Parts: sequence; structure tokens; C-alpha cells
Amino acid sequence: MSEITLNKRAYAHNISQIVAKIGNMDKIYLIAKDNSYGHGARLVCEFAKTLGIKKAIVRTLDEAKEIGDIFDEVLILSHIPNGNEDEKFVYAINDISNFKTLKKGLKVQIAVDTLMHRNGISINELENALNLAKSGEFKVQGFYTHFRKADELDSDFFTQRRNFVEFKKIAKEKCKEFGFENVIFHSCNSAAIERSAEFSDECVRVGIAQFGYAQFNQSLNLRPVLKLYADKVRL
Repeated sequence: MSEITLNKRAYAHNISQIVAKIGNMDKIYLIAKDNSYGHGARLVCEFAKTLGIKKAIVRTLDEAKEIGDIFDEVLILSHIPNGNEDEKFVYAINDISNFKTLKKGLKVQIAVDTLMHRNGISINELENALNLAKSGEFKVQGFYTHFRKADELDSDFFTQRRNFVEFKKIAKEKCKEFGFENVIFHSCNSAAIERSAEFSDECVRVGIAQFGYAQFNQSLNLRPVLKLYADKVRL
């Protein structure tokens, strides 16, 4: 027989360490995809809310529906564009073609390809994306990118960060031209939070770090949340 336990004190400690570094609890997007990395999405998210976390990110619409009542906002990363009218849900635009398949009028955040080459728009597609958003009556809430090697001692991290900073400067001005106001930007995942010394983006994405797993260094002084107990069986 085996049993898994989750330590609430360790989890709260990890969140407090992250907040101390980034400066504000409201900056946190809690990653709850894939059943909160197997820790139990509903269980984890309900406790995270008691700590003051208001926003989450999931992979699919079904995952969003599972925790939608807990948070003020849920960003859905799914590569299969679909959607409903729930005002809490925000949909990721992973490719310029998504504008043609998503329901009109939805809230969206646009992925930016800064070097990963897996999804997102390029700087050259920005104006076209904003045109499509305007004509489709989409509410552009923000832009984000993903670091492909933040957990490795690799210069790609700095290149991508520089590319995103340059993208932000242009996107902020272009959004004003198209009438999209108060757009937000986020790039840091758990490993990038460990590596970074300053956080100029409006938000960060807290994934595996919430459970005590350091990916790059021990700068956050994280504590493991999960423990597995099992009976020893002699064969």
C-alpha cells in the first residue's frame, strides 16, 4: 500500500519565497496544467487561492472548467482553438491562423516566438495579428513568450529575453494605435524566476517551483511539497 501527502506549509513557503523575489503576489500566474503536474489541480488550486493567488494557466478548456470557479482568470494554452463565453477564460493565440478558428469576441493573449520556434507570432506578424484581432472583435489582453533553455546554463536565455524586450517596445506602441489598452507581458517560468534579478514584466508563470523543485539553482530556497509513503514488500 502507498500514500502520497502534500505539505501545505512547504507549499505556502515556496509561494512566499517566489513573492519575495518577484515583489507582488498579483504577478503570479499559477500553472495548473496536467492536473497541477499530477499533484491534484482542484486540491492545489483551492489552497493556492487562500494564499492570495488569483490567476491560473491550464492546457485545455476542460482543465479550465475544472478550476474556473476558483480564480478570477484562467489562461488556456491549448493548441486546438475552441472556446466558450465564460468571461474568466482567456485563450492563447499560438499561431496567426488561430484568429480564423476562435470564436469572435473572446479574450486572448498572443504567444511570441523569441527563439523557441515551436509556436507564437514573429515581430513581422504583429501588425497583421492586431488587424485580425480588431476585425474579429477579440480583446487582446497581452503577450507572452517561453524560454526554451531557462533551466540550462545557456546563452539562449539572454537572447530570448532581449528579443522579448525589443518586441514589447514595439507591441506597446502598436497596441495603442489599434486601441488595445492595458496589455500585459510575461516571459518568466519557474527556472527563469530563479535566474532573473529583475522583473519588469507584469506577470510571471509559476510552475514546478510551487512544488519545491528547483530547475536552475537554489536561489529560492524551495521545500519539497510531495512525499510518497509505501510499504516495503519482501519477495
